[in-house]
Amino acid sequence: MSARRTEYARRKGYASAASSKQRGLRKPPSTKNRIRSLQRLLKKAQCEEQKEALREQLKQLDKKMKTNRQKELERKYATRYHKIKFFERQKVRRRLRSVTKELARVEGKKKGDSDSVEEQDALLERKRKLEEDLAYIDYYPKGVKYYSLFGRSQGVDDPKTEQLRQEMRVRALRSYEDAKVAAQNTAAMAKEEEMKKPASDEGSARRASEADEDEAEDESEEPDEEDEEADDEIDTEDEEDDEEEDEDDDKKDARVQEEDGFFLKARTK
Repeated sequence: MSARRTEYARRKGYASAASSKQRGLRKPPSTKNRIRSLQRLLKKAQCEEQKEALREQLKQLDKKMKTNRQKELERKYATRYHKIKFFERQKVRRRLRSVTKELARVEGKKKGDSDSVEEQDALLERKRKLEEDLAYIDYYPKGVKYYSLFGRSQGVDDPKTEQLRQEMRVRALRSYEDAKVAAQNTAAMAKEEEMKKPASDEGSARRASEADEDEAEDESEEPDEEDEEADDEIDTEDEEDDEEEDEDDDKKDARVQEEDGFFLKARTK
């Protein structure tokens, strides 16, 4: 393999044949090749249990291959019609904005005028059709050829194309209605969960506060052993202080008596 092709393969993320061969790697077989191999094994199999197992594998691989084909087709059409859908979506949105402004202007007029009522009804019908056109673009079935809303630039489409467009329109609007119902159900479920959540939080908070109050009452009713020991130590210290004070008082009284006796002897002399 040339250096140029190797560099191209490296940029694209492909493994070159030479490097794969050197590493001893093999490309995994495709789903189609696996189906062919199982079909050959099924022809050669003689045991009924083995045949049943091979048929089950073939069924799963066939389903997988159909899913892969559908995804590939959806990817192909999404890429092909992306630009057409984008321009049509922009065109429909501009028309929808214009109709909405016109409708607001008509609704601002005096009520009771027959002309304004008819004009308002016509604008509402036009707005409804434009909203359906927008849903047609956004919810068009995947994996199906896209039939443009505005048809050819010159002339009118043939009846067959128009019939196919109407069929796709019905399918797109059905998908739009299903998506709208699903969104409403999701919003309702979320609202119910929000309504339940505060009640449960309030109940848990109330239970927590009650538990704290019970613990406080228990602590106030049952003194701790540490507090009792501290009280005993304080009582013993008070008793020791009282004894020391009594001893000091006795010593003072004895000293006073000695002094009084000394003075009496001195006077008698």
